[in-house]
Amino acid sequence: MEGDTPMQMTDIPFGTTDWSTVEVTEHRGATGMARWRTRNC
Repeated sequence: MEGDTPMQMTDIPFGTTDWSTVEVTEHRGATGMARWRTRNC
């Protein structure tokens, strides 16, 4: 839109995760199983 000022976003924490280094936990369900990889920040 003409005359709009672009949004400026600064000082936003950003990180990346190498998921292959995060331990897998298994969660059984009624008909299968889910594998989760979770991080506690």
